[in-house]
Amino acid sequence: MPDLNTLLDQHVTLVYESVDRVFLNGYVAKLQEPDQLAWFLGQHRAETLPRYELLGKMTREFVAAIEQYARDRNIPVVDFEKGQRKETIAEPYFAQAALLGREGVVMVGIAQEKANVFRPPRKEGRGRGGGFAAGRNSAFVKHLYLYIWDRDFGPTFIKFCTYAPWSVRVCLNGHMWLRQHLQRSGHVVEPLDNGIAYVDDADALRRLCRRFGPQHIQRFFDRWMYRLPNPFTALDRRAGYTYQLSILQLEVARTEVFDRPLHGRQFFEEVMRLHLDLGRPERLQLVFDRRFPRRRGQPAARTRVLTQDVDPSLQVAHRNTRVKQYWKLNRALRTETTFNDTYDFRIGRKLENLHRLIELGRDINRRLLTLERESCRPAPAASLFEALVMPSGEPGRRAPGLRFGDPRTVALFGALSQFRSVFGGFYARDLRPLVEHHLAGPYTMRQMAYDLRRLARKGLLERLPGCNRYQLTALGTRLILFAARLHSHVFCRGLARLEPDYPAGDLNLAWRTFDAQLAALTSEARLAA
Repeated sequence: MPDLNTLLDQHVTLVYESVDRVFLNGYVAKLQEPDQLAWFLGQHRAETLPRYELLGKMTREFVAAIEQYARDRNIPVVDFEKGQRKETIAEPYFAQAALLGREGVVMVGIAQEKANVFRPPRKEGRGRGGGFAAGRNSAFVKHLYLYIWDRDFGPTFIKFCTYAPWSVRVCLNGHMWLRQHLQRSGHVVEPLDNGIAYVDDADALRRLCRRFGPQHIQRFFDRWMYRLPNPFTALDRRAGYTYQLSILQLEVARTEVFDRPLHGRQFFEEVMRLHLDLGRPERLQLVFDRRFPRRRGQPAARTRVLTQDVDPSLQVAHRNTRVKQYWKLNRALRTETTFNDTYDFRIGRKLENLHRLIELGRDINRRLLTLERESCRPAPAASLFEALVMPSGEPGRRAPGLRFGDPRTVALFGALSQFRSVFGGFYARDLRPLVEHHLAGPYTMRQMAYDLRRLARKGLLERLPGCNRYQLTALGTRLILFAARLHSHVFCRGLARLEPDYPAGDLNLAWRTFDAQLAALTSEARLAA
């Protein structure tokens, strides 16, 4: 079977990196605190006495405006029930809009969902001090889903919370944006669910991927907020009560379309064979097309056997960020980074940070693929391996050797070869429990500091500037992966086959023959004890 590098270099027909799904939060910056709400009602709206009844009036007027908007345009209104998949209900309406090429709202959905809203305090706490008492907490309130077929983004939706502060959620798909623009430009495009399987001009596709940015999202949002009913009047908006967008969730994907389904499945078989006992990913599972019931007290079902009609999936987690690699519709390899909290990487949530997150997501996807490619590289030169296991360096900065086969070294290499290193490094506090898990014993902070220092002096590890985070160098990734694979796949497996009680095999039989011939030669020379 060909290795990973051969499969990716010779059997991929299309490669592109793009934004997939984007979930955004729309909020009014001047209406987030109780004092700001009191100012809005008392000063801006010039109410003599700010009361919650005024907020209820705004809610009723806004809901009535949405209902009137739907009636005027014959837009169907659907009440969602608990457990329903909303996207499935909206799919036929989107399909009809795409067929007619008509832009606009195709369906309005109503659901009761939890939200963080302004609520009056309990009776015993009202009116203390003569001021307007307000607080924010969770409550199940009415939400309005407006499903929109947009000329740029295709199927989208905007969700309004009908209670103060009237927050908004926006869902877009970057792949649909690419398809819409390519088809409008006259290119031939073969869709692949929320992806692209073929395009007649791959360079045009990649140029569009690089063009996509926050300005396209902002333009979409401003256009529809101008067309749709708004909880705030024109006077409110002129006073600064307008929505700003922040990033709730962002998916950055790398898609590689294979020439044959066989080669894609060979890729996953090779990845899982190499890293099942080496990288020890936390969640290496097979995703079926159905869910299996799980009884209380039973462990989560997990299988590690590839069979027919099963789509393999590799998932890696770092705090709230996830990397998922899966086989898409029997055609393409999808490597996808999902940011659920941008502060995991010290990046703000404002829409203006979208470019930084996209570049970071692309870098993470590439790191995962690089790690998988490095696991199949040829063995390093003997001098490099010797520098790893023997003391090296200049006087005064000598780096002790990492003895091959030493349990602590083996545990350290096993922890460093985990998939989570693709996220751009690790903290020492994160590494220690991983080494203890591999070592099956204690691993002190002093031992860890010593090991990190000698890895850095050998050029295998570097400390990222301005923080206590470490990252493997390219040489470190290659040597550590090679040493870990050599120990687990060759030495441990080979030595186990030499045991006397191991079932007879080629290696075991050859070793016994050699041992018998050596014993006969020793006896013949009369050197036996």
